[in-house]
Amino acid sequence: MVGRVAKHTDIAEQLRTRLRTDEFPVGSTFPAVALITSEYGVSPTTAYRALKHLESLGEVRVGHGTATVVLSEPAPRDPDPHALLAEAREHLNRATALLDELADTLTRRHTEESRDGR
Repeated sequence: MVGRVAKHTDIAEQLRTRLRTDEFPVGSTFPAVALITSEYGVSPTTAYRALKHLESLGEVRVGHGTATVVLSEPAPRDPDPHALLAEAREHLNRATALLDELADTLTRRHTEESRDGR
C-alpha cells in the first residue's frame, strides 16, 4: 500500500487549487473553519490544520477571531519547523511504503525463479 497524504494536507491542496481559479480573489475572505468542516466532512481541527497549512505556504492569513484573508503574495516569514517536519514525515512514509512494495515484489520474483530453477 502506498503512503497516504494527511487529510488536512489534501484539503489544503484542494483549497489551493480553488484559490488558483480565482474563486477567492486576493483580499477576499476565505471560508471559515465551520464551512470547511461541513463542505469536506472533517473535524474542525482538520479544517483548521488545512488553513494553517495554507498560511504556512503564504496563501492566506488566518485570523484569530476574525476572517481568514486571501493574500496577494506569500507573506514573508520563516518556515514553520513543525509543518516542515510533518511534510518530510509524509514524504518518508510514502517512500517507505513504495520501498516495502518493491521489496515484496522482488522477494516474490526471487522465490518464483528459485522454484522454477532459474
